[in-house]
Amino acid sequence: MKIIKIILLFVITSSFAISSPFFKVEDNYSVFNFTTNQNESKNTSIQNISKYDVFIDSIVFVNPRFDLQFKLQNVNTTIGSNSNHTIQIQDLISKHNLTYKNSMLVYFTIPSMQTSLVELFRIDFKYHSPSGLNEITQNKSGIELKNALTEYLQNHTYLTYKDARTEMFRDIQNVDGWVECVYTGRKIETSVIPDVNTTHFNTEHTWPKSLGAEDYIPRADLYHLYATDETANSRRDVKPFGYVVSGITYQEGNSKLGNDKNGTIVFEPRDSHKGDVARSLFYFSLRYNNPYSFLTNQESVLREWMVFDPVSERESYKGEKVFAIQKRYNPFIEYPELIDRIYSISTNDDFPIEQKVKVSANKVAITDVLLDAFNGEYIYPIYITNTGNIELSIENITYDNHKSSFINNILDYTSSKTIPVDSTVKIEVVLAESTSPQQLNTLKIVFSNATKYEIDFTRTEYNSVDELKKEIYTYYKDNFLYVFGLEPNTFSEFEIYDIFGRILEKGILLENISRIEFKKNLSTSIYFLKLVSENGIGIIPFQIIN
Repeated sequence: MKIIKIILLFVITSSFAISSPFFKVEDNYSVFNFTTNQNESKNTSIQNISKYDVFIDSIVFVNPRFDLQFKLQNVNTTIGSNSNHTIQIQDLISKHNLTYKNSMLVYFTIPSMQTSLVELFRIDFKYHSPSGLNEITQNKSGIELKNALTEYLQNHTYLTYKDARTEMFRDIQNVDGWVECVYTGRKIETSVIPDVNTTHFNTEHTWPKSLGAEDYIPRADLYHLYATDETANSRRDVKPFGYVVSGITYQEGNSKLGNDKNGTIVFEPRDSHKGDVARSLFYFSLRYNNPYSFLTNQESVLREWMVFDPVSERESYKGEKVFAIQKRYNPFIEYPELIDRIYSISTNDDFPIEQKVKVSANKVAITDVLLDAFNGEYIYPIYITNTGNIELSIENITYDNHKSSFINNILDYTSSKTIPVDSTVKIEVVLAESTSPQQLNTLKIVFSNATKYEIDFTRTEYNSVDELKKEIYTYYKDNFLYVFGLEPNTFSEFEIYDIFGRILEKGILLENISRIEFKKNLSTSIYFLKLVSENGIGIIPFQIIN
């Protein structure tokens, strides 16, 4: 009986610098360029450089920092020895002009070795926005992005208050000679500043004049000025915005004044103007530093309105007209997705510090066949990715050999190895044959945020199954796995797990059992049926093709 000895060789370095014994990827460590909000595709080639046929189970691009995962479709294929296969990278739509540093995880099975493995490569996706703000916002987020936008908005070209209102009534808010109140929908026919006494129309300052818009420049800033009905303008006054839930004292055109859930008197504009209000106030807060903290208690509601009422054609038209005059964009009209990359508009708070980590496996099963193919020794990669937003370090790595000494040493490893944000490091685990009877070792990793991670390495025995496997076969249908050819009382327990080592089902094998029920449908992939007997453990791989 062959037993595996596990020696841990830790190489904390760029996981992309160490080559794979199975694959080469044509564009490894390349950057693919895409355009935001557009469906584009790229092709790359993966070459099987081994002497074994391999089956590609899945290919996943992951950038944990931005919580993005791109799983390629239609990649289930066999790649013959020394053959190339073209994969298409498509449907990778992002709304942000960011460069995603992607781990390209290739999950594959080697049928002749009855083993599933994973290799990691890197292809970055750089998204470019057609927005006029692309250059100053590329790859920025948090306080860095907020500061860049604030600096950009300074020193805009401004008009007198009279000229600003003239532009608004004559052109910016004028449709075929008519101007509509943004709160009530009432319209008047005009192409000049109307006489309030006869038309009962005036100008709404979305950011109240007495709370920071009284000075010459902010008072005439067109991004927060709107034509309104005189009564609606008066009833709104300097009230904050919010959802009215009770105590309505004014209502017209679906706009209303009343109490929010906290009992504060708020003004709620009609639905078609909610997003415009939010984008106007976010702009004003950035440009003039949230005077009187007017935005602070409204920001969460306004963020909801940004999503509820996206930029309309009329608002986009206004943005273009105001830009032509003031020579600055309202970022939240021009590129509304930027709000998602700023934690707070009204304060200087940034995204909370997150120290998080992702490890590529928590269970590893190795077969004799794999070791034999590599002359009794195979280096198994464990990938550790910093998924947080600050640097993380590995403080300690130990192992539990369960009273057996088949882990002889940890080589080339010292504590406090730093993992930068968006980076992945590789731990190489050298698996070798041994005469030790021990078949389980647990690797324990402790990170600087006190997170602990354990990985079980197990050896899977085939001796008891090899003699029977030609007679044993499986059939999957309607959530049942039918197993034929098992001799009664040969095996006592079973486990079924996927290519990632995740247990899907387990239980006791009853005498003459011929089927195993699943709670969920199994998708197209390769799975493993693990059978346990007094003589050892046997693994039968089976493939499901839907």
